[in-house]
Amino acid sequence: MQLEVSLSRAHKLVERIKTLANQEFENISVQTSVSNTFVSLESLKAKSEQSQKALDTFNLLMNAQFSLKAQIAQYNAQRGVDTLLIKADCANKKLTKYKELVAKQDESACELDQYETHISSLKENKKDYFSLSVSTLNKASRDVIDEQIKNLQKEVFEINDEISDKNATKAQFIVDDSVVKLIT
Repeated sequence: MQLEVSLSRAHKLVERIKTLANQEFENISVQTSVSNTFVSLESLKAKSEQSQKALDTFNLLMNAQFSLKAQIAQYNAQRGVDTLLIKADCANKKLTKYKELVAKQDESACELDQYETHISSLKENKKDYFSLSVSTLNKASRDVIDEQIKNLQKEVFEINDEISDKNATKAQFIVDDSVVKLIT
């Protein structure tokens, strides 16, 4: 059966299929214990049939999930979404690293160009032991990083908006009729 849905909706269908597959997997019984209570052969056969049906449904759903993901990937490639996702991922990683640099920076650290002045002052005050944080990134470099963070955040928002717009596009997806009945 062909479904015409947005790419965003197709992603949600993949998640629904995944959830249903996991539920079916839980219904698969590979063995059962028989204790002193009597269990009829018919009831064991029924349990076996239920397990086989659950296994068949599980396989059907897993195949449908693969097929739908493959179709989504094809549409993403045709529309350039795959490239945008890579671009967003790289921009996010770079943004995270820049934010880590900023977070590591001690605001009270002395600037490199002020280091000798601080050391002289400490020597004059006859400090034998001291601890001094020194920034190895100068202010100009930190300003560049701050600007990069702003630019990267803007870029990530723009890329995500573009991805969202492309995912709103409707597309045709082929899904097995029996799967459609399970997910709708």
